[in-house]
Amino acid sequence: MVRGPLTTKDQTRQVYLPVQTFGVKNIPEEMRAMLGCVEVIVSFRAGLAIGHGDYGVGRWVAAMVVSKEVDISIVVEANR
Repeated sequence: MVRGPLTTKDQTRQVYLPVQTFGVKNIPEEMRAMLGCVEVIVSFRAGLAIGHGDYGVGRWVAAMVVSKEVDISIVVEANR
């Protein structure tokens, strides 16, 4: 779980972002040169739903057929 500020339209709220690790993979030595000397790859995703009203966005949402929430999804692959 990661905690931090999320700012949208000059409104800042503390959010909690659950993080799921997909995996960590050590790259075999014979493949490292081909991958730019990468030794390890890790991938994970995080996401949360926020309400339009929490950030002063979408006062018009009630008059439209759209969700009152917005899903935020982040997928990352990092290497070393």
